Amino acid sequence: MWPDKLKYSFSTSSKAVIYGTSLITNIELTPLLDKLKIGRIKISLKEIKKVKTLPGPEFHPTAGWVGMWKTETSVASTQMEIPEGSEDTDPELQLPNYKFKARFDLPKSLKQCRQSVEHGEWIQIKHMILYEILLHNPDGHMSEVSL
Repeated sequence: MWPDKLKYSFSTSSKAVIYGTSLITNIELTPLLDKLKIGRIKISLKEIKKVKTLPGPEFHPTAGWVGMWKTETSVASTQMEIPEGSEDTDPELQLPNYKFKARFDLPKSLKQCRQSVEHGEWIQIKHMILYEILLHNPDGHMSEVSL
C-alpha cells in the first residue's frame, strides 16, 4: 500500500514458471486519493547475475575478494492499461477499485534468458518480476509505484 494514495495487490499462482509459457498475475488496485488516475502498468523480467572468481596473483588476504561481478539486465517487458470492464467496488473501503489479470509472455529461448542457477557462492543467476504503475495525481504531477 502507498499510504493515502493507492492500495494494491499482485499475486501469481506459482513462483516457478517454465520458459516459453506465460505468467498470469492477479492485480487489484484501489485509488485512495480522490481523482487519482492509474496510467500504464509495466511488467518486466530482470536477470541478476553474480560471478565470483578465484583471486589472482596480486591477491592479498586483507583486500578481500577482488573477482566479484554483478550485473542486472532487463530480459523482457510489456506494458498495459487497465482493461475496460475491470472496475468494481472495494468491499472494505467502499471505493472504486480495479480487478484484472495481466498476462506476461516469458522468453522462449535460453538465448534470450539464462536458466536460474545457484552454484554456491561462485555463480548465481536469478530472476525477478518487476511491476511499475504510473499514477496521474490530481495536482498534475505523475508518480510511479514499483514493486
